[in-house]
Amino acid sequence: MSKIVPANEAMVRDLKPQPKMPSNGCCLGCCGKASGPVDVSKIVSDGGKFLQTSDGRIVEYFVYGAEAAERTLVQIAGSMATGWFCMSLPGMDARLKSLNLKAVSVTLAGHGYTSWQPNNFRVCDYAKDVEAVLAAEGITGPLLLEGSSYGCALALACARHFGERVTHLHVHTAYIPYELRIELGMQGGDLKTEDDACLDKDTAWVDSCGSCCLHCCCTSLLCLLRCNPALLDDAEDKALETAAPGYLEVFHRDVLRCSRGGSTAWGLVHNFVGGVITKNWGFDLKTVSVPKVMISYNEGDPKCPPAHAQWLIEHFRSQGSSVVVNVGDNPSGKIQSSQHGRQMPKMLNGEFLEALVTM
Repeated sequence: MSKIVPANEAMVRDLKPQPKMPSNGCCLGCCGKASGPVDVSKIVSDGGKFLQTSDGRIVEYFVYGAEAAERTLVQIAGSMATGWFCMSLPGMDARLKSLNLKAVSVTLAGHGYTSWQPNNFRVCDYAKDVEAVLAAEGITGPLLLEGSSYGCALALACARHFGERVTHLHVHTAYIPYELRIELGMQGGDLKTEDDACLDKDTAWVDSCGSCCLHCCCTSLLCLLRCNPALLDDAEDKALETAAPGYLEVFHRDVLRCSRGGSTAWGLVHNFVGGVITKNWGFDLKTVSVPKVMISYNEGDPKCPPAHAQWLIEHFRSQGSSVVVNVGDNPSGKIQSSQHGRQMPKMLNGEFLEALVTM
């Protein structure tokens, strides 16, 4: 069981010792030296809450939307993001209140101000942190899940973990684990996607000094971003800013927040290594069943190939689920990274969320 420490009551002096964070053996923080303990005051100052688990880990989370709503949305961002990102998206809080939904967004282990897991992280472990947060908040009612990109895997893990409690599920830019791709006989880009470039790198490699170069590259990038946030912006990001004014400011701040202001790159390194996030999710995806499912994917997306989403569509339909499908077109006909966020404006303006709630 987790020791619940609500943010509005907790004092730093009351916290138990936090577990030692991972290190790859390097003596410099920029190259992978273990980071220090989480400063929980940073969570509170950003409008968040936290709890401390029985092993001393800190888990940060954000609660927003309609406070007294009976239904709760667990909203999960993609790579290089924290729960603050979901809460802070322009207009999100107002849209949730209009839909009479409370929302909770829990920051992934090793990202932002959530501690890394001492025994290393698997996708299924995220649901345990969510369970602890729901208990801390006294949330016992039905759940809706929404995950985007890497958050898709985490949402599917939550669907498996919470079972019949989950009434609605939305996965945006969906993908499936590597072992299942092998079983299905997928080949080429359907088997090994653009984001699996480091699929041969596993947890042991991340924990070794071999990862120091990747840590150093990430740290250097973060230093540059502090000076010039626009370095991240591509045509897709600029289009999202047009769709949701204020998005870029939130995006820039959260990338730095994900790395505790640039002091630790463990979460970012974790996202870059396919062997850590693509394999061994810790549950059988074929056992996941949700009554109402919405799946959004994009033609020409090399990060989350359509074949993955199509398998999920057929799987849920075979389970008797009501399934809504949103397909982002591909005007150029080319496979390119920009397709990954083709339907992101609908995430930002609440169009997808409203469609999910009204299924």
